[in-house]
Amino acid sequence: MSESLFSVRNALRILALILLCVMLFITIKNSVVISKGNEKIQAQQLETLTKVLISQASLSASEMILTKDQERLLKLTNQLAQDRLVFDAT
Repeated sequence: MSESLFSVRNALRILALILLCVMLFITIKNSVVISKGNEKIQAQQLETLTKVLISQASLSASEMILTKDQERLLKLTNQLAQDRLVFDAT
């Protein structure tokens, strides 16, 4: 009788270990899915931010171009070039 109880305990331990491994695998898989989703969201936000920056800079520059205000255009370009998020302002 004690031997069959021992095998049931071992079977329960093995089952618990298998379930633990499955839960760990699912958790890791879901964290990867969440990370990839976050990367997509960040890329979309960066694209939106880039479009807004381009729109604002072009609206500011259009008035300066029409009035041929070279000094303000140069100042705007320098401000954009000094921003660490702007790679090229030429």
